[in-house]
Amino acid sequence: FLFSSNCKEIQMSVKPLSLFVAAALLSAYARAADETPAANPQPSAETVDARDSISAVVVRANRNTPRQSGDNYTVKGSTSAAKLDLKLKETPQSISVFTQQQMQDQNLQNLNDILEETPGITVINDSIPGVSDAEYYSRGFPVDNYQLDGVMVSRSMLGGRTAQDSFLYNRVEVVRGSTGLTTGAGDPSASINFVRKRPTAEKAGTLNLKYGSWNDKRIEFDYGGALNESKTLKGRFV
Repeated sequence: FLFSSNCKEIQMSVKPLSLFVAAALLSAYARAADETPAANPQPSAETVDARDSISAVVVRANRNTPRQSGDNYTVKGSTSAAKLDLKLKETPQSISVFTQQQMQDQNLQNLNDILEETPGITVINDSIPGVSDAEYYSRGFPVDNYQLDGVMVSRSMLGGRTAQDSFLYNRVEVVRGSTGLTTGAGDPSASINFVRKRPTAEKAGTLNLKYGSWNDKRIEFDYGGALNESKTLKGRFV
């Protein structure tokens, strides 16, 4: 009798608890239904355009003027050694850079003259007088690595065994030591990079007439500038 009475009491106490839990669940479901947003409206055309458009990004940097114009002896950096625009003091190799102004002031008319003034380079001239034919050595090995604007070329594309005229180039960079990591040729001697003159937006020209000893005659002409009013098309004749 006591046992059955206790069961009834337990049943009576369980029913109110189950009713309370059911009421709480129904109220939570109703609240969630009320908070459920309606179907998302389609964005307007103006909203889509504003979302897809991005603001303009402006990048500003200092131009390395001496490297571009070659109007003095100062060169802030070079890309011949590591293919990165590094300062000369940050370049982990021995490098010499001859600007156009330096070549003009020192009368370095061809590649022979330039390499004779380069530390660590030996120039062996041909024994035939009047022939600009020479072999170049560095660190005991012949120099066979030539670049034109940073691109590997053969010596025949630069005029073969004839010394190159320095007036065609904005600067000449000589890197001593192997540059196979960046040029693809593991030459342990040196690498010579010829950087050609570039057109300028402003019109400028140069005309030089030279006559010297040993029947040395020379005419130099350099003119360039913009070819249209918007200065988007430029040219240069050397």
